[in-house]
Amino acid sequence: MLVTIGIASCDGGSEDPTQTPTHPPPETRHPEPGAAIARDDEHGAEEAARYFWSLYSYAYATGDLDEWRDLSHPECATCQTVVDRVTELHDAGGHAEGGMIRLDVIEATPPGEGDLYFNVHVEGTQEPLTHIGEGGDTLAESSGTEMNADMALARDADGWLVREVANNNEEQGEADG
Repeated sequence: MLVTIGIASCDGGSEDPTQTPTHPPPETRHPEPGAAIARDDEHGAEEAARYFWSLYSYAYATGDLDEWRDLSHPECATCQTVVDRVTELHDAGGHAEGGMIRLDVIEATPPGEGDLYFNVHVEGTQEPLTHIGEGGDTLAESSGTEMNADMALARDADGWLVREVANNNEEQGEADG
């Protein structure tokens, strides 16, 4: 099962993505990875997972998907779902507020013999998330959610890549990402 933390984008907003929104998003601090992300071990995998989830709410708030894409393996369905939803929201002149993810547990296991991927288990909480339309109207909102997921990460010459995110929350069921 794949986890998609957050809520789906809603239709609406401007047909012209170059139009300046009438309700600009609040200032959002760009997340930075810790030094451990340069490591090719469990500590590096844990930092890559932490950074990946810190980029989640940043991408929704700003529409900036550059680092998200840099960390996303081309075949990561959850990663692509986030790209699609963020793009849809921002192309319509909207943005998101809230949705910060706090990870309480990050535990990496190195790849087994013949395996390419570190398994990183994460548990945490996502704050309430609101999608705001171009005019400032609320398009969708969530009250926040608990997350419990396993991630498959690999490191290549360019850095860490998230290959898959598997949802361990039974109540969320299979997500569409």
